[in-house]
Amino acid sequence: MDAYSKFSKAQLIEQIHLLTTELNEIKSSNEYCMMAHELRVHQTELEAQNQELREMQNVLELARDRYADLYDFAPVGYVTLDQHGIIKDINLTGATLLGRERALLLGESFHHWLDTESVPVFARHLKNVHSLPVEVTDEIKVKSRQGQIRTVNITSLANTSVKNGEVCRSILVDLTERMLIEERLRLSKEVLRDLCTHHETVREEERRKVAREIHDELGQALLALKMDVAMLSESLNDVSPLLLRKTSSMMNLINRTVESVRNIATNLRPAVLDLGVVPALEWLIDEYIKHVGLNCIFETNEEDLELPDEVSTGIFRIVQESLTNVARHARASRVEISLIHENNELCLIVKDDGIGVDEGKRMANRKSFGLTGIRERAIMMGGELSLDSSPGKGATLTVVVPMGKKEKKAS
Repeated sequence: MDAYSKFSKAQLIEQIHLLTTELNEIKSSNEYCMMAHELRVHQTELEAQNQELREMQNVLELARDRYADLYDFAPVGYVTLDQHGIIKDINLTGATLLGRERALLLGESFHHWLDTESVPVFARHLKNVHSLPVEVTDEIKVKSRQGQIRTVNITSLANTSVKNGEVCRSILVDLTERMLIEERLRLSKEVLRDLCTHHETVREEERRKVAREIHDELGQALLALKMDVAMLSESLNDVSPLLLRKTSSMMNLINRTVESVRNIATNLRPAVLDLGVVPALEWLIDEYIKHVGLNCIFETNEEDLELPDEVSTGIFRIVQESLTNVARHARASRVEISLIHENNELCLIVKDDGIGVDEGKRMANRKSFGLTGIRERAIMMGGELSLDSSPGKGATLTVVVPMGKKEKKAS
């Protein structure tokens, strides 16, 4: 029999209310458990996200510090200027360049730190920055608080993305030390070139002196010896055939020695140079044709051209070295040489139809001193050298030396 059959209607209703209350409590308890579980899940997720955010914040702080260091301690100055040249921001390098604390520079006009002659240059620079969509570069002079003048290269670019109006970002590169080094290098080169010029002058003078002494002293001694042997040979003509042969052998030896002495003296410094550069070049080219066999043509617009001795010698040596290079390397069949004196300039052109010169390979070959020596000789005369050449198309060497008014030998 059912357990509730003994209950009255009122009791049954009461039991139903009790059961309903218990069921509702059980249901609420389950919901609370589910909500608590969801809250724990969300709490775990939030804690994980919070950890990620803390890690990201640490990364951002490290990056900020790193880029702040890169900004402040960069080898160049960084400065932010408004349209009027007011300093909005500047790194430590820029502040050091101006010789003032960074905090004290903010809000000051950059014009205040310019040398007088650079004020209009910077004004034009600032105007161009805000009117052109490209980087603008100029060279200015800034003065530090201590009064030191430094040469600075400034490169600026406008930035319109800021809220407080248009500004420009500028890079300041201190050129002072580099310019000092370049000036020292230039002076060193000048001293070295003067030394080389002096050395070359002394060497040419020594060549002239030795050539003259060989020609005069040794040449005259050999000539006297040759005359004595000739007289001895005549006196022995009917005395001893053996002695006659000996004197004949001595005469041949003397002749060869005289020829050697003449060649040595000529190689040291051709005596024809004393007659002028044009006769000297004509003699040199004749000798070149005789010994090398190449077709060589020489032309000039001034036969009686008179030049300073150092220029005549320099031109002669350049042609001599050029012809030697052609004979050794060019595989040419024809050489054209022209010496033109006009418009207060002396222009020497040596042109061949050989295999040409690969400039890159020539520069890579550090043992190739021929063209380097020619260039140095041109510079010693105050001139310039240019070489127009490419593989298979010959070469044209041009030397231009500035001169004063044309001078001609007195007739």
